[in-house]
Amino acid sequence: MADSQIRIAVPPETRFVALARVTAVSLGAELDFDVDALEELRIAANEVAAIMLERAEDAGATEVALRFTLLGDTAIELIVTVDDAGADSPIEPDPLAEQILASVADEFELRNGWARMLKRRP
Repeated sequence: MADSQIRIAVPPETRFVALARVTAVSLGAELDFDVDALEELRIAANEVAAIMLERAEDAGATEVALRFTLLGDTAIELIVTVDDAGADSPIEPDPLAEQILASVADEFELRNGWARMLKRRP
């Protein structure tokens, strides 16, 4: 299966975290993730989206982009980017959020204007 991308632009409001969760789990189900992997994917997408949406909301950003990439039929990558208004200051996530991401995502990165997580199918 070739890589596929789904892009969603949302206002910088934390209520749109649910959209990231639902989309991630739907895509995971398409790739036949098992129940435990789907739950880990849901949690990882929630944390990455929540960190960036909260940051965007606080910074007065106008848009947040969610880009889901299906890496063949084995993994899902989510990259959340904030427009220029929220890109300058460093991200300082809650230590609990980082701990959660470390336990449920196979990879994650938090940068000034973006965050990324990757979950592989077991």
